[in-house]
Amino acid sequence: MDSGVIIIDVSDPSSPVKIGEYKPPSYLSHVSGISLLDSCLYVAYGADSLAILDVSDPSSPAVISYYTDNNTFLINDVFAYQNYAYLLVFTWSFNEAVKVIDISDPSSPLLAGYYEGLPYGGANVFVYDYRAYVACGEAGFQTYGEYLEVVGRKRKAERFCIFGVGSVISLSFSLSHATRVVVELYDVAGRKAETLLDKYMEAGRHRMEWNLSIPSGIYFVKLSLGGVTSTKKVIMIK
Repeated sequence: MDSGVIIIDVSDPSSPVKIGEYKPPSYLSHVSGISLLDSCLYVAYGADSLAILDVSDPSSPAVISYYTDNNTFLINDVFAYQNYAYLLVFTWSFNEAVKVIDISDPSSPLLAGYYEGLPYGGANVFVYDYRAYVACGEAGFQTYGEYLEVVGRKRKAERFCIFGVGSVISLSFSLSHATRVVVELYDVAGRKAETLLDKYMEAGRHRMEWNLSIPSGIYFVKLSLGGVTSTKKVIMIK
């Protein structure tokens, strides 16, 4: 399977055995974190969703429910503690945040509260004794940034998030006004491998994803819009 959860019996450490797996719907992207509480497994998907699975029978995990909201486009990690799941997220308002989800009824998860204002690059969250501990810094292959340009006398910001996982490159960005957007992929020798996007885009939020058939290795994603260019490194693994 391309993305999901595998359950392995390690009761005999010398001979681990796969006993079950869960494969999500195709519209969900890579798994970015998991946390087990009682018989429920909480699975964070990098796109914007939390899946709650019943793993009381580990050979046949079953979906209980999903949680998503309109202000999250990236989930970096999840930690379940007592009656709450704590999500480390990157929001559409371009802030790192911890969202607290009430999971007292796993079939109906609800947003209980959140804390915004974390530094960019949150990687992991851990909760104990009602304190949340967040590891901040570069988060795997994820890179965050902000394009700045001057339009008349006003300073506009075009914000973006690029990340690469396996053979997939995902891009999320927000445009303050309509402009041409070009996304190109280069190898380590500086040769263009592919033009992923060359299109005039309207103002607003945009998200896109490419599943590439290219050799494993280090690549550079070059993103150009509104006369401004930025290049980010990604590691692709087939």
